[in-house]
Amino acid sequence: MNQNIELNGASRLRKAVVALIATEYGNTVKLTEISGEEIWILSAVSTPIRIRTSLQRIYLAKFSKGTAPDATALVPDFSFEIRTESFQDEHLWWPVSYQTASGEIIKAESESRGRTMVNNFNRRQLLELADTWAKSLLSQSVSHQLAGRL
Repeated sequence: MNQNIELNGASRLRKAVVALIATEYGNTVKLTEISGEEIWILSAVSTPIRIRTSLQRIYLAKFSKGTAPDATALVPDFSFEIRTESFQDEHLWWPVSYQTASGEIIKAESESRGRTMVNNFNRRQLLELADTWAKSLLSQSVSHQLAGRL
């Protein structure tokens, strides 16, 4: 896999999420300003998405169609844990883990003796999953925008 594709997976997901937040909330909510909070994307996509942040982590979860944010015992179809880094004037996203409703987990990072160990094979898988989901979110966003105009 070439380095450009690897970087595009996470950056494409970041751009898709930022665009969905802007569509859902306008300019009143920014991803970098929701630390410790939870927001939902409900109308800009076909299935609900929950976004939670804490320090240098972003947690994205996709739920089944019709799931209400106030429902009890929410189980996402899948979820991502993203580690964020600021580098120069850019926010970099690094997928750390992916988990499905059935319990399948892919982890790219683990802690050992105070150090973060990275599994590059799993990191590439996570970047591909992030890229695939980003493409789906972007197409849902375009579909939503066109539906409002037709």
